Amino acid sequence: MLHDGAHIGTYVEIKGSEIGAARRLPHLSYVGDATIGEQSNIGAATVFVNYDGVAKHRSTIGDHVRIGSDTMLVAPVDVGDGRTPLPLGD
Repeated sequence: MLHDGAHIGTYVEIKGSEIGAARRLPHLSYVGDATIGEQSNIGAATVFVNYDGVAKHRSTIGDHVRIGSDTMLVAPVDVGDGRTPLPLGD
């Protein structure tokens, strides 16, 4: 479900997800089985990896979250409101 004001760019695939108001999914991304909160920005080439070979899992991204470009979110992932995940190793 896309809420009013959601911006979906080119080559974005969305399956079984809810995209909140004023969200940005610029381009080249896959969003499967996820809920993305209001005013969040998902960087280009981000993939929600929702299948582990046996079962599918959901991810939740809170409000006002910034996910950087070229990120693989291996479900289940839960990013709280206002958080920006750190790169691995930090």
